Amino acid sequence: MVSSGINAEYMGDYHLTEGETRSYLDPKSLTDPAVKEVIDCILEWINHSLGGSDTRVRIVDLEEDMVDGMVFKLLLEKLTGGCLVMPCGDYVQSKERQKTNVEFIIRKVEELTNMSLPWTSQMILSGDLYAIISILIIIVKHFQDAGNSAVP
Repeated sequence: MVSSGINAEYMGDYHLTEGETRSYLDPKSLTDPAVKEVIDCILEWINHSLGGSDTRVRIVDLEEDMVDGMVFKLLLEKLTGGCLVMPCGDYVQSKERQKTNVEFIIRKVEELTNMSLPWTSQMILSGDLYAIISILIIIVKHFQDAGNSAVP
């Protein structure tokens, strides 16, 4: 059933339960020079952190390139100097396995920062730019506070 031009299949996306809040980036804000500058700075930092021209990894679109959790994994490994073993392996195609890996990354960020993150694996998998940027900023702030010189 379609109501007010909204597909009923997605109606749950628009209804909030009591006390639930949601955050998002207004698509119009992506044209704001300040927002563009933040996104460009984050992209530059990620690419520099992952080795610049010395590696095959080149991130050009946060919404597309961050969804499976692999770039988060590579960043965390670089910043911690450790090795993370994804529960379903590094390169998985199934959405269910990607979800498991992204949940693992979210838990690792929570452990590192001693924070409870409000963003879900589904948000990351769907390319939710607000969630992706928010998690990246939390990682940056954590490692800045820890005195890691690899963080801007």
